[in-house]
Amino acid sequence: SVRKLAGGLQVSRPTLREALAVLEARGLVEVRRGAGAYVTSSRRSSTPCAGNNVRALELIEARCLFEAEVAAYASLVITEESLGELENVVCALERSFDSRAREQHCRDFHVLIARATRNPAMVLIVETLWDVQMTSVGCREFATELNPADGRFALEDRRHILQALHARSPVRVRAALHSHMDHLCQLVMNSTVMNKGVRTRLEVEAGKDELVHATQKGAHRGVAM
Repeated sequence: SVRKLAGGLQVSRPTLREALAVLEARGLVEVRRGAGAYVTSSRRSSTPCAGNNVRALELIEARCLFEAEVAAYASLVITEESLGELENVVCALERSFDSRAREQHCRDFHVLIARATRNPAMVLIVETLWDVQMTSVGCREFATELNPADGRFALEDRRHILQALHARSPVRVRAALHSHMDHLCQLVMNSTVMNKGVRTRLEVEAGKDELVHATQKGAHRGVAM
């Protein structure tokens, strides 16, 4: 049980639960509610992979790049059956108050969108990104800071994505995904686990973007910069 494991390992229960969540995502243990954690018969390698060192912001950038385009394509070929499945996931997300369950519902939502494309390569990409999110140390550290108030946009954002899919509009779907990722980026930027170097890089890039924008604006007006 969590209580016995925490005592034996001399760690707090929240820390242990987070570790078990990572092991469960890797398929190495099965956590049975009310019964404890059990080692599975999975033969998946437990050797750390490159994804274990991915930071939250880096993952969000990758998700924004790939998932937005996958969803935009899905909007053109999605079936009513797939839309119904997505509706069910959104309803489950609305009823869920457990953080791990909510994260799983969110994963299911985006994987279902990828499956709606009927392209195995796209499904593999989205599943891999979410596997990294649920196992990477950097992403898990960020997840421990989230609270129900931080996740308030999770349900609303996915409703907007679903509405865009119903409208079968790639432009709307892409915009809805980008908006969702912007919300996630803002949470990361405000978190205490935000890597200082990454924060500095973003601030520098933002300054460059403003300079480029100002230069282009001046050029349009015939102003020498």
